[in-house]
Amino acid sequence: MKYFMTIVASGFLVSASFALTLKEKKELKAANDYIAGDEGYAKTAKEKCGVDFKTTIDEKMVGPFLKDNFSVGSSCGAGVEALADLCGKDEETKKAVVDKIKSVKCMLGEKEKASYKINGSVLEMTIGAGAPNLNYNLKEYLENNL
Repeated sequence: MKYFMTIVASGFLVSASFALTLKEKKELKAANDYIAGDEGYAKTAKEKCGVDFKTTIDEKMVGPFLKDNFSVGSSCGAGVEALADLCGKDEETKKAVVDKIKSVKCMLGEKEKASYKINGSVLEMTIGAGAPNLNYNLKEYLENNL
């Protein structure tokens, strides 16, 4: 019984340590709205690609991005923006994007660095606050990996 209680207590502590503050919750909602809203990147991507790229944002990004005064929405939105830009390039590129990418996952990375990976049909972006040239670097990655 002691063993069971220890696991439960440990699980509670782990989940409690990742709870978002009110400010962080508002920032996460604003980031999601910024990407998926009526004037956001998702609308442009749907118009250019014909696909609604669902974007998920790792909650762990919000605190470090707020601390360093960077926008989670702009950083994570760069993924959908790059996909839209590529779809607008030509039909061959559009087909490659639409055939291979269905969603975008945005995760916290090392400060001022970014990396990209296609995992199945998910474009995984690992981004740190202040990572430069996201759209340009991502388009280059995609052109070389689609």
